[in-house]
Amino acid sequence: MTDASFSPSEELRDIQGGAIGFLKDHERLLFINFTDAASAKAFLAEIEPTLANGLEVRSFNEAFSENRRHNGDPDALQSTWVNIWLTRSGLTCVGAPGLETFPEEFASSMCGRAALIGDVGASDPSTWQAPFTGGAEPHAAIVLAGDNLADLDARRAKVEDVCARHSVTIVGRQDGDARPSPFRGHEHFGFKDGVSQPDIEKFTKRGKGGTIPPGDVFIGYPDSEGNISGQPVTIPPPAPSAYNPTPVPPPAQPLPDWTRNGSFVVYRKLRQDVAGFNTSMANAAPGIGLTPEQLAAKSVGRWPSGAPMERVPGCPAHIDPALTDPSAETPALLSAEKINAFDFTDDPDGNNVPRGSHIRKTNPRKDVLADGDTSDKHRMVRRGITYGPEFAPGELAYGQTVPDSQDRGLLFINYQSSIARTFEFVQSHWANREDFQMPGDGKDPIISQDNADGIFNVPAHGQVTFARWVTTVGGGYFFSPSLSGLRTLAR
Repeated sequence: MTDASFSPSEELRDIQGGAIGFLKDHERLLFINFTDAASAKAFLAEIEPTLANGLEVRSFNEAFSENRRHNGDPDALQSTWVNIWLTRSGLTCVGAPGLETFPEEFASSMCGRAALIGDVGASDPSTWQAPFTGGAEPHAAIVLAGDNLADLDARRAKVEDVCARHSVTIVGRQDGDARPSPFRGHEHFGFKDGVSQPDIEKFTKRGKGGTIPPGDVFIGYPDSEGNISGQPVTIPPPAPSAYNPTPVPPPAQPLPDWTRNGSFVVYRKLRQDVAGFNTSMANAAPGIGLTPEQLAAKSVGRWPSGAPMERVPGCPAHIDPALTDPSAETPALLSAEKINAFDFTDDPDGNNVPRGSHIRKTNPRKDVLADGDTSDKHRMVRRGITYGPEFAPGELAYGQTVPDSQDRGLLFINYQSSIARTFEFVQSHWANREDFQMPGDGKDPIISQDNADGIFNVPAHGQVTFARWVTTVGGGYFFSPSLSGLRTLAR
């Protein structure tokens, strides 16, 4: 249990920095398997001193932001970071103590929870890419992130040398890269990503998406339910209902001491069918009196710039949504004070932002939820990055006919103290349900993995039917130990 008077700086020296946010343009993931416990321990002992901690990552990010405010992007201010996550299989191989106390969802793996989270049909684990094909689970993932590709490649070569010295096999590789300017920070459908990212109380302060307690992210701290993460639950979960039929069970035993300052990590490789998305918008929008750009924004709940539709549901007549959006006329909409200054209380029927839209499905804010639940209990700290080539350079955004045959999309990465209460809850109880919040709202049109031919209700306009544009092609549940935890595992 962590004392309420803990020193954030001291704790950050123990936390792996990826949870704080690398914020780099380039990431390289190496998926690895150990040979045996002895070589795995030796590998962890050698690599642990080279890993980035949360304090140095936060300090660098603050210096970078300050420098950019005064001088633009500081090209000379660069860094390269390395972190490591382990799966249940990897922790078993290394002989981690207390694994029997880990939660069921982690023990089952993402593959074992596929039906719950909607990874069916085209997203079924049997279709996944290596090293996750058929639900296979690598022992660990090494995450490298950097500003400069040459530096990143050099650091990766050093990590690969460490792997070779300890008979660690690289079973998979994945590159992630931010999209080029002017699309940097936007996912492949064209929308600004990470707009409502929450800060971690006492640990980060970026000022756009509110704050969540540290216990929602790290083991050993107070969480949003009034418990200490990793300890048996003292406040009972809500009673079963049609809305929440499977309340999250408390852990039978506390997690072992070495897990303190660690986080569970959800990694998903989500392929985006950009051509399918664009064509769906072009085909469906005229039938309900919208432009393709307006329907796309309704599906997400924001304009491509990140400007909230709750504040500006339509474009002024003199603005062409095919070229820009309302932020061109009112740039203040994108400020830290305005971009999340809404809570849906003025829009209960979803006339501005449909209740089935992506941002409202995954973060209902002040919407009245059943059983007294609140969206603050299920916020996610996401640290993902785009991957793959740009789509059809030179093609029009909507109405094009170029087939999307390339592998491109999002490497979804999020950190939490409970996978069941955050990622799995949002995916299964909110995103994948046609009746959340109300019957007929439809499933999340962006991330619902079983949304083939799903409905999407656009109040005041009508319903449309959408195909699936996002497909899971790999993923797993990992644990990101603290640096002291890694030293324990290495002994």
